[in-house]
Amino acid sequence: MAEVNVTSALEAIESGEQKKRSQGLEDLRSVLRHNQRKLKEGLLKDSSFRSIYEVLFRTVSLERSIHLKSLTSTSKSVKSASVTRLSACAYTLRTAVEVGVQSINLKTVRLLIDHITDAYLDSTGKSCEPLALDYAKSLRSLLTYAPHAERLRTAEWTDLYMFCLARVKDCLSDNIEDASAGASSGGSRRSGKEMSLRTSRSTNGDSQGNRISGTSHSQMMTEFFGCLRYLSSAPSVPVINVAPETLRTVLQYFEAKTTAASPDVDALIVANQILERARTEMTNILIELLPRFLGVVKVLWHQKSTMIKNEALITLTVMEPFVGAAFKRVGIETLKARVDSVIEVLINDYSTREEKDQLVLKDLYLDYPQPTLGLGNQIFCLRDNNLSAEAQWSILTLISSFSSASDNTSFEASPSDDESTRLHPRKRLRQAAWIDEMLRMAKDPSKNTRICGLQLLALRLHGSLVEEAMTLQICDVFTVCYSTSNGSVASWTLLALAW
Repeated sequence: MAEVNVTSALEAIESGEQKKRSQGLEDLRSVLRHNQRKLKEGLLKDSSFRSIYEVLFRTVSLERSIHLKSLTSTSKSVKSASVTRLSACAYTLRTAVEVGVQSINLKTVRLLIDHITDAYLDSTGKSCEPLALDYAKSLRSLLTYAPHAERLRTAEWTDLYMFCLARVKDCLSDNIEDASAGASSGGSRRSGKEMSLRTSRSTNGDSQGNRISGTSHSQMMTEFFGCLRYLSSAPSVPVINVAPETLRTVLQYFEAKTTAASPDVDALIVANQILERARTEMTNILIELLPRFLGVVKVLWHQKSTMIKNEALITLTVMEPFVGAAFKRVGIETLKARVDSVIEVLINDYSTREEKDQLVLKDLYLDYPQPTLGLGNQIFCLRDNNLSAEAQWSILTLISSFSSASDNTSFEASPSDDESTRLHPRKRLRQAAWIDEMLRMAKDPSKNTRICGLQLLALRLHGSLVEEAMTLQICDVFTVCYSTSNGSVASWTLLALAW
């Protein structure tokens, strides 16, 4: 048997015989995978990879044309064969991209991007299903190598970004259509074989043409959100121009999430990258979208994934400065309900943690000569280089800030409020609802809940002007807490008392 190498595999791929072409594709994948480490270390240069890509481009173009024509055929075997061959081409190109991503230059990157974006859609603007998932993975692999995304021209970056965003929106739209179709079908029953739709690697035909299953929609969105993540992380790119549409699409994705499967963390990373870089120039949009983001974070916080929770903390941290302004522009009752629900979720999670998983005194400096630096106030601050403690600190400070905004909104009056209240007396909301809740927590029988309440009071009360009656109530609670035999509770009581 003759030795298989890249040259012989490419010759077989360009053969006019379908059997030899299929074998050539398989041989090329085997050679690339077998020598993957050497190839990544520079065994093949850019020109060699470009030759491989160009051969695969021509083969994909040929098989894609055959596949599109086969969609009008009544023969299932013809459709199935065309899907199998085109899928093999897409998988081979994906393998070649993954192996050569660090060896190719910008010119070859542009050729790949142009081919993927041109071949991905058919003449009707729908995704070419046998190519879709592998091409999405290829594009993500290409952008994972940061220099490729960073060196694109502004126009190229924008076109590619909008292409990826449009594909996410297509998947969301198809999911909504599928859900509507399922609901309208009522109680009609179909067999599992009849209801299942092909994935990108399937070999079964579909009378509807290029149609993707719900599972593949999820996979596709994962890949394209990954593409958006790497594109939006590149420096000096015009994220402001794409920010509103991106944020609304991410929100639509999370709000439409109805399955128990973990949501895609890349979607939240994309939103956070956009928020961090665009927040100073699009405050009106951020304030408009704030209630929706709060609703999303409330749901995401129930996920077990630490990465998702960390990204949700970033979202809340970026949004926190806009909460006060949002209360003046958005409906107070709606926003207050969202803010309070997020506070409740954070408190319920943090107060039930073991003491070792909460903020502990050894995480703090109690002597803080430079109050304008680091995470802290004039009494204590967080020690540097402690990522775990930073997450706990962030949760506590966000609860403190959000609860303060919520409580203040409860009794703020509009310019005409005094007159309207005199003419039409009405019962006001409690002035300091969350302060009361923190005091209740500080007296709770559970040690972890007591520590949580005292930590929140230490942050919430610092620098605050408290009415005399409330001060007496706080001191009564602190007296009880300090008298306890538990050292952690007593220590946090003294720290809270220093406000």
